[in-house]
Parts: sequence; C-alpha cells; structure tokens
Amino acid sequence: MIKEYIFKELSFLMNGTKRTIPLVPLIFSALFLLVPSVHAEKMGQPGYDGITTPIAHLKLSFVQPGKLAAIEVQEGEQVTAGQLLAKQDDGIEQAQLRILEARINNLTPIQLAEVTLKQKLYELEQLKNANKKGATTRWEVDQASIAADTARLSLKMREFDREQDQLQLASVQESINKLSIASPINGVIEEIHAAVGESVQALEPVITLVKTDFLILDLPVPLETAKTLQVGQVCETVFTDGAVKEATIEQISTVADGAASTLEIKLLLPNNEKRPAGERVIVNCPDDPESQQDWENKATTVQ
Repeated sequence: MIKEYIFKELSFLMNGTKRTIPLVPLIFSALFLLVPSVHAEKMGQPGYDGITTPIAHLKLSFVQPGKLAAIEVQEGEQVTAGQLLAKQDDGIEQAQLRILEARINNLTPIQLAEVTLKQKLYELEQLKNANKKGATTRWEVDQASIAADTARLSLKMREFDREQDQLQLASVQESINKLSIASPINGVIEEIHAAVGESVQALEPVITLVKTDFLILDLPVPLETAKTLQVGQVCETVFTDGAVKEATIEQISTVADGAASTLEIKLLLPNNEKRPAGERVIVNCPDDPESQQDWENKATTVQ
C-alpha cells in the first residue's frame, strides 16, 4: 500500500499536478523507512537490513613524530593485550636513561658529604670542649658551628640531587614507553600502514587492530517499533547463507531522528564461528513473548 501510494504521488509530481499539501518531504521520509526492508525482501525474509561491524576497530598511532624502528607483528596475526606491536627509534632516550642510571647508582657525592659532615661535627665538639677550658675563643666555636651547618646542608643537597635524578629517570622511561605501541586488547592485526625506516607523524595510523569475538549491529527502526523493544531482548539475526544467530539489544538510543521517525538500536552478536565483519544480515525483533520464545528456540536449534 505504501509503495503504491508513493509511486502515485511521484507520478502526480512528474506530470505537474498541484497538490494541496507538501508531499515531497513525506515521500522521502517514507522511502527512507522502506530502505531497511529492501534487502530483506530480496532475501525472502521480513525484518531490518543491517551490516555487522567489529566490537572493536582501533587505529593505533604514536603520540609524537619519529622514525619507525621495528614492527613486531604481521597482518592477520592474533595478539594479546599488552603485546608489543611497533616502536620508534629511541636511541637518544636510551642514552639519557643510561646517564641517569649511572648518576643514581653513584653514591660517592652523598658519601663524601656524610664524611665531611661527620668531620665538621667532630671539630665543633672539640672546639666546644677547648672553649670550656679557655683554650679557644667563642668566635672559633661559632665558625666551627657554621661549618657543620654548611656540611649538613651540603648533604641534603646531594640527597635532593639524587631524588631529582630519580624523577628525571622516570620521566625518560615514560618517554621511551610512548615510543612503543602495545596492544590495548586481544585482537587481530587487520592492517599495517607503515614500513620500518619510514618517518611517521604523531597520531598517524600505523596499525589497525580489530576484535570480532562479538559483532555489533546498529539499526534504525521505526519509532513506534522501537517503543516496543527493550534492552536485553533477544532478536533473530539471519545471514545471507541462511545461518540464524541470536543478537541481544545492548542499547536503545534516547534521541530519535525526527525527519525519518526512526530510533537507533545497537545489538550485540556473539561470533564464536569467527565470521568476518561486514556481512549483511536481516534482524527480526519480536514484540510479543510467544514469538520471542519461538525465535530463541529456533536460534538455539540452528546453533
């Protein structure tokens, strides 16, 4: 009925017949609503047409420009979270790291300051004892006291310098870490965008990583239909090869598309069979408990 009405109104427009209401927006909105079901009709299935996407599709990059020193993986390789994927040239940073480590491990300046302080304190104590016997002046005692305080402050400065070196060492280590790309998730290397020896820019994609343990379906459905759906509801998903799988509604958008009178829903589809993302599917979400149970039983049987 809707299709015949649309074609009739289009013929009126093409013949120049004037209409009393603005029909063009109405016709295009109706056509938009019909689009999701076009492919479904070709497949002989009712429902909404969708395309599966990976649950994770990441383009990994460096945070600063530099020369690509190594790529540790190949396209198609399975990787685990935390695994090293690629790294930039870190020669300068490694040299700075070695210098700081040598300075931190060298305790001679602190040991020298400790010995000096010990000596000055001993001299001060001797002068105090001599002063009690009248063998030294008060001025000599005061000068020895100042020398001891100076030695004490010198020791604190050496300790402070070592603490600063430790902080700088941590900073250089963090800079070295930023010159590497580690996998944030378990996944598969989909594409490598650069070769060893090339200079790469900051935030320029170097590796594309995908995860397809689950697939995502984002579907615009008529607003009235969306009102009957709920998060957690199981829907029937039919692939072009006839396979039937269960998909669960993970999210229902809270903002509708007013022009098309649709609301987007997101479904999560388990992918134990490792099907590739990007396949066309037909999705049916029953709006009554009996149909819901029938389709769950059907999907369980097929799986």
